[in-house]
Amino acid sequence: MPEKLTKSTVHRLITGDTQCSVTDTAAPGLELRVRAKAAVWSYRYESKGKTHRLILGSADELDLDDARRLARKAADARSMKVAIDDDWLRRERNPGGGTHAVGKRTWTLRQATEAYLQEIAASRKASTVADYRHHLRHDALKRLQGRHVDDLTDIEISQVLAKFQKTNGTGAAGNIARRVVLLWNWMSKTHNREASGVTHGIHLDLPERRAGTPRARWPSPNLVAKALQDALAGQLGVASPVIAAIILTAQRRKVVAAAEVAHISDGIWYMPPSHRKTAEKRGDRNAHLVPWPQEIALPTEGMFVFPASRIRREGASLSHVSEFTASHKLSEKYGFSPHDVRRTFSTALRMPESGVHAGHAKLILDHNEEESTVTRRHYDAWRHWPEKEAAITAWRKILAEGVDEEEWRRLTGQR
Repeated sequence: MPEKLTKSTVHRLITGDTQCSVTDTAAPGLELRVRAKAAVWSYRYESKGKTHRLILGSADELDLDDARRLARKAADARSMKVAIDDDWLRRERNPGGGTHAVGKRTWTLRQATEAYLQEIAASRKASTVADYRHHLRHDALKRLQGRHVDDLTDIEISQVLAKFQKTNGTGAAGNIARRVVLLWNWMSKTHNREASGVTHGIHLDLPERRAGTPRARWPSPNLVAKALQDALAGQLGVASPVIAAIILTAQRRKVVAAAEVAHISDGIWYMPPSHRKTAEKRGDRNAHLVPWPQEIALPTEGMFVFPASRIRREGASLSHVSEFTASHKLSEKYGFSPHDVRRTFSTALRMPESGVHAGHAKLILDHNEEESTVTRRHYDAWRHWPEKEAAITAWRKILAEGVDEEEWRRLTGQR
C-alpha cells in the first residue's frame, strides 16, 4: 500500500497491532514492513524479472529520514551499476567510522539498557521496569542506540534531548534525562566498568520548557465533581468508568484500571497485596478494603472490571484498559491528574465541614504509614472499616455539595 509516510504515521504503525507493508512514495523503493515481532525498513527493487529486498534496518534503530536517505543512495547505486548488498549497506550506515568501532567490546547504549533492565527487574516492580524501558528506548534516543556508551558525552546527549524537548513541548525529555542519569550511575559502578567503559556519572542540561497552563495539583472539589458528572454520563469515552471509579474511591490509577471482578463482592473491594504499591515496602500481606461505588457496574463475564477494547499483542489475552487512558483524558480536559484527585481527597477531609477525622483519609489512600502506626504494625483489614465508610461518605457529600472556591484556594495556597 503506497502512501507518503510521516513520522507520526510510522510511530502509529510500529506501535500498533496491525501487520502491514507500506511503500513510501517520497522515496521510491522504501518499504516499511510491520510484523508481529518486528518492524523493519527495506529497499525493494526489481532485477531480472524478480523482486528483491535489501533490509536497511529495524524501525527502532532508523528513523524515517535515515531510511529515506539509505533508500535514495541505494537507488543511486543501482543506477550506477553498483551492487547493493550487506557490505554496501554497512559502509553506508557507518561512513568513515568503521575503524573506530571494529573490535570494540564495550556496551552500546542498546546493550547497556538491556543489561540495566535485567538487573533492576530482580528488585523493582514490573511497572517500574516497563517505565524505564519505555524512556531508555524512546524514539528521542534512537540515533544513539547503536553508539558505544563510553563514546557518548553529556553534551551530545543533552543536545539530542534539547532538540526533542523543543519539538515535543512536554516534560518527556526531562523524564528521559532522569532515567539516562540513573543508567550512567549504574554503568559507572566498579563491577560494570569493564563492560561499559564508563568511569563516572553524567550530567544533562535541558533548556527551560515553554510556559503553559499550570497543572491544578489540588483541583477544587467542584472541578473534580464536574469530571465525575461527565464520567458518569459517559462523556469521556472509554475512560469514563475508570475516571468515575478513580474519583469515587480515591485509589491509584493503576490499581483502579486493573481492578478484577473477583475482588469485588457485596459493595466491598478487596485489593490483594500484589495490587498495592505500598504493601511490598511495608511487608503487608493483607488486603486493602474500600467501598466499591454502586454507580460502577461489574461486567457479567471476563476477568477485569474495565477490560481493554482489543488484544494488544499477538498471542496475549485480553487485558485491562491502560491506566494512562484516564490520565490523558483528565489532563487534557480538566488540567489535573488521577494523583491530584487523591491530594484533593486528603485535603478536603481536613476541612471542618467534612465532619470526619483528618486521619481517616490515610486509611483510604493506603499510604506507607510510619512504623509506629497501627497500619504498619498488626494491620487488620476490617479494623477501620467504619472510618473508611465515613471517609468515603464525607468525600461524596463534598463532591455533591461543593466548596467555596476562595476558601479552597486559601486552604491549598493556590492563586
